[in-house]
Amino acid sequence: MHSSKVFQHLEKDLFNTGPRSNGTHPREDGDVRIISDQLMDFSCPLPNEYPNIEPVSQQNSRSGDALSFDAGMEMRSTTPNCRTPVGLDRTPNFNASTPTLGTPTTGDTTPVKPKRKRKAKAPSATKGSPSVSRSPKQHRVNGDSSSNEHPPRSPSPQSFSQMNLTTYPCSSDSNLSPPRIYQTKRDVDVQTEVVMAEADTQKLEIENLKRSISNLHKQVDKLNGMHKLRTEFITKQLINDTKRERLAIKDEIIKNNARLGHSVPNMMNHNAIDHWVDGHAFLDLDKKKQEIEAIKEDIQNETTSRKKRTVGRKPNDTARDNNDGFLKPELPFHLTQEFFDRRDEILRLRKEQTKKDEIEIVAEKDKLDRERNIHAREIKRVQAEESSRFKNFDLLNKKYLPMALLGKGGFSEVWKAVDLDDCTKVACKIHHVNKEWRDSKKMSYVRHAMREKDIHKSLNHPNIVKMFDIFTIDNDSFCTVLEYCDGNDLDFHLKQHRSMPEKETRLVIGQVVDALRYLNELPVPIIHYDLKPANILLQSGYHRFEIKITDFGLSKTIENADTDNNIELTSQGAGTYWYLPPETFRECVSGNAPRISSKVDVWSVGVICFQCIYGIKPFGNDHSQQRILNEGTILNAKVVDFPTKPAVSDSVRDFIRKCLQYEPVYRADVFELSKHDFARAPNKRVL
Repeated sequence: MHSSKVFQHLEKDLFNTGPRSNGTHPREDGDVRIISDQLMDFSCPLPNEYPNIEPVSQQNSRSGDALSFDAGMEMRSTTPNCRTPVGLDRTPNFNASTPTLGTPTTGDTTPVKPKRKRKAKAPSATKGSPSVSRSPKQHRVNGDSSSNEHPPRSPSPQSFSQMNLTTYPCSSDSNLSPPRIYQTKRDVDVQTEVVMAEADTQKLEIENLKRSISNLHKQVDKLNGMHKLRTEFITKQLINDTKRERLAIKDEIIKNNARLGHSVPNMMNHNAIDHWVDGHAFLDLDKKKQEIEAIKEDIQNETTSRKKRTVGRKPNDTARDNNDGFLKPELPFHLTQEFFDRRDEILRLRKEQTKKDEIEIVAEKDKLDRERNIHAREIKRVQAEESSRFKNFDLLNKKYLPMALLGKGGFSEVWKAVDLDDCTKVACKIHHVNKEWRDSKKMSYVRHAMREKDIHKSLNHPNIVKMFDIFTIDNDSFCTVLEYCDGNDLDFHLKQHRSMPEKETRLVIGQVVDALRYLNELPVPIIHYDLKPANILLQSGYHRFEIKITDFGLSKTIENADTDNNIELTSQGAGTYWYLPPETFRECVSGNAPRISSKVDVWSVGVICFQCIYGIKPFGNDHSQQRILNEGTILNAKVVDFPTKPAVSDSVRDFIRKCLQYEPVYRADVFELSKHDFARAPNKRVL
């Protein structure tokens, strides 16, 4: 109780804190007297027990907060309130050799019996009085501040001593604590150990990753080996199957040569011209046709002779004929009127049967003609395949295996191929550059092909053939990989069947219009410019009646167009003349090239629709391209004439008229066509 009052007195006079303080600044000259016998209860250990205790003279150079006393002793603490380091015993040693405060160290050797300590009472948690034993945050007490931001703290009794004490490193979180050399070194050692441990861990992880990568490389090599074996096996099987198919096709061609005919080269003006010789199927059909003609002639003769006879005359009638005055020979008894009536019925039925036979012969002739067209086309295909340098199954771009030639043009050939990586069928279009061409022509052809690639590769529509890849084969050829369609084109279909029903025509034309609308809705619209039946592919099997547009070799992008979306025609004279509009044949007086728009494709759609319905082209049907150009057939195509047969709806005729308007200004555009009743999909739900 007595010591508690002493420290309250110290707090009030020295620090202006504690329960008895008035909350003002401390006095400049604090007269604090501490009676030595009052401080005897607070003994401080000697320096030999705490090696960090230094005399005051050695600490004069240090800076810090000082506490001065006038009672004949000085006392300085580097930290007002410091926690004791772990492992340091702060209990004072009261041995005989340990001096205490208030005990003389020299002269009197009589041991002084220390006074009995009173048991200190636990500090009460009085409101407004802070705890002296522990604090969440330590603050240096300078003695010159009475800030109320932090509650005042009473100095610890252990901080008073006749000597200046150098405290051990503590865990105080005060920013004003003195340098902690020992703790810093220890922290550095700990951090070093942590870093070394992390480095060892990372090293182990790196070794594990290297082993994992090595295992992955082995697995990849194993998979590559398996993939190579699988590819070699599939390639071998495909080659064997293709060879068998080629042999079967050749055997079929040999059989059809005898049945359908074959071509024989004839020399004319030092030029070899193929002449077609019909097979026995056509010869047999000609014999049937001759027999029917003979039967028809007999029926006609008997009918004529029947009209000249006079019936109803009785037998042995010797009446004179009023015309010539001679008696007619008597008719046999069985030649009665009933007999002639029966004979007339027989002739009538014979005529009907002859007409049926003629219809069957015509149908058989049409069937044989279609088979002959396929046979002749197959002969040309096989000949072109045998003369191609890609017939030996050489891989293209290390992944495409050419199997069968689909068709050949002037400067390109299309092969049915298999993508060995994906095991899918593709169409490889191989472009050839003639070695004898001038460099300027070669550059023009390559630029033309690159423009087709740039335009075609970005298109994605179900009615447009997709382009997957493009690569160079050698200096004189390159290849574009396209989507494979297993059917024939519309041109071959029309040659086989001549025309199409209105319902099928509507379905085909509607899909073409959908594709053109997609091309015109792009950020940079595209003109196909070479729309014709040969560039419309008809799929077969499950995808029957689905069409795809191909060949964007002459297509153009509508860039730098005028207010009417017209661009300059830079390829006048190119294309198929039956399907091009009149503005592409005009010559400008100023010498500039004519200007075109997407309505070029609209004209082509009208011609294709007319040909599908009626089986003929609306303008220049039997003319060659050169004749069309010389006679100006398309330039004079101002009115379209519709045949009387077959009978079609008014919607078809209106659609064709809107497409075949002579002036582009009055011609419908693609978006108007898409809204027409004929091109629009019927609103019928399939149940």
